[in-house]
Formats: sequence, structure tokens, C-alpha cells
Amino acid sequence: MSRRLLSLCATLLVLGAAAASADDANRALVLYQTHCASCHGEDRLGGVGPALLPQNLRRLRQAKAAKVIAQGRPATQMPAFGQDLTEPQIAALVGLIYAPLPEEPRWGVAEIEASRQVTAAAARLPEAPLYEADPLNLFVVVESGDHHVTILDGDRFAPITRFE
Repeated sequence: MSRRLLSLCATLLVLGAAAASADDANRALVLYQTHCASCHGEDRLGGVGPALLPQNLRRLRQAKAAKVIAQGRPATQMPAFGQDLTEPQIAALVGLIYAPLPEEPRWGVAEIEASRQVTAAAARLPEAPLYEADPLNLFVVVESGDHHVTILDGDRFAPITRFE
């Protein structure tokens, strides 16, 4: 075989592998949009569920992530997808969530200011706190399953406020 023919074959193999990996990436993205995006965000930056980015998943090994996708996570809103997805599909999702984003999100001063929401004008706020609880005797209860935080008065164990 001539060198030219060998070179052409090698080029075709490389192009074929690149096209196959691009198809795999597209299939993983479709799976993500179908099964994960509603909770973890269209851009993987989080929503009801946490962000699925390599830097957030450092403590979670990829094999454990595959198990979580297949079996869900008890006492959380993470459902099991093992009945709906095959092992190769789960592996494709794991590969996707451990891959860096194509573009790093920007969250600077301008983005922070643009996201600010004023729900009550400062002039309408009371001058003194509405609650008589001792600030040194408050307890914070975090309910991880439904993402609620409740502040309790340690003297009465009555909720002062609840954040959702």
C-alpha cells in the first residue's frame, strides 16, 4: 500500500472517530435535556437539583454517580432512572456531567446587580425587628429533602420564619 493510501485511511479513521464521538456527545446531551435539565438546569448550572459540573462533583466518583443516576438518592428529590435508561446511556450522562462546560459562566458585578430583586422598599421596612427572640438562642433547621430552611426560637421552639 502506498503512503498516500495509508495516510488517507488514517485520516478517514480519525474523522470517523471524531464523528462518532460527536454523535455520542449529542446523544448524551439529548438524554440530559430529557431526564436531567428540568431539575439540574438546561446549562447544568443547577436549579432544584445541584449544579452538575466537574468541580462540584470532585468528591463523587464516576462509578458512584452512575449508581445515583440508576438508583436515585434516598431522602432527596433525585429519582432512579435505572428502569428508563440503559447502562451505556447512564455512562454517557456520567461522561457529560464530568466534562467541562464549553464556556465558563460569567458572574461578575454587572450580573449580580442585574439579578437583584427588591421585594420591599427600604422606607416600608420596620425600624425594629418584628420578633422578640433572642438572636443568641436561634436554631437553623435545614431540610435537605425539600430544600427548606426554618429558623426556630430556642425558647419556644416555634418557627420564626421559613425560607423556600
